[in-house]
Amino acid sequence: MQRSLLDQLAELNKSDYPEDWKRLCDRAHATEPSVSPEEAARRRLRGYSRRYDLMASSETIPLCRKFIEHFVDVFRNQMVGRIKGSLETKPLEPALIRAEALRFDPDELVLDKGELIIVDVRIEPAPAPLPSSSAAPAPKPSSKEWKQRVLEAYERGREELRHMRITDAAHALKNEFGTADDEAPRPRTIERVLRECTEDFPKAYRNSPKGPRPKKRNST
Repeated sequence: MQRSLLDQLAELNKSDYPEDWKRLCDRAHATEPSVSPEEAARRRLRGYSRRYDLMASSETIPLCRKFIEHFVDVFRNQMVGRIKGSLETKPLEPALIRAEALRFDPDELVLDKGELIIVDVRIEPAPAPLPSSSAAPAPKPSSKEWKQRVLEAYERGREELRHMRITDAAHALKNEFGTADDEAPRPRTIERVLRECTEDFPKAYRNSPKGPRPKKRNST
């Protein structure tokens, strides 16, 4: 459900100026005790924007002005609306968003002494900030940290990995860390960790690409 500008006006200033908001509620309620303090404050803001509040006082007028001007400063670049009689809603020129031109319930922007009325004024969510290109890249793990991470990943899948060829086990473990070169160690690095730090893969002889040299049988 779309919130009214008056709802957002009250919410913003209650958060940013809590003491002043309470003061407006108390002053407005003193002159209109038949409604809640919050509703009395909202009536002062609505009446101030339309210049017809007969219950406004020298204490509430400056507060209303302050709250509406603050609201305009915060949301000036996020308002949309449509010209009265048109169906097209579009972003409003920030220079047009002036405190004295805003009206609440209904939400309007009245310009050029009433000759141009923009209706259904509302606030669009602010666009998400783009990631900063100047942010420093995350430091890469050291060789000691990689070794620890490889061994932890191996222990999680040891029952299956220990029955594989070491090359296949290394590629399977590489997938645990992602596929980009800067996110995972190379398979040969993983093989070296497995050979040096586990008992499941025997060390390869230097001149033998096929693994450990088979034992000679005694001739009889």
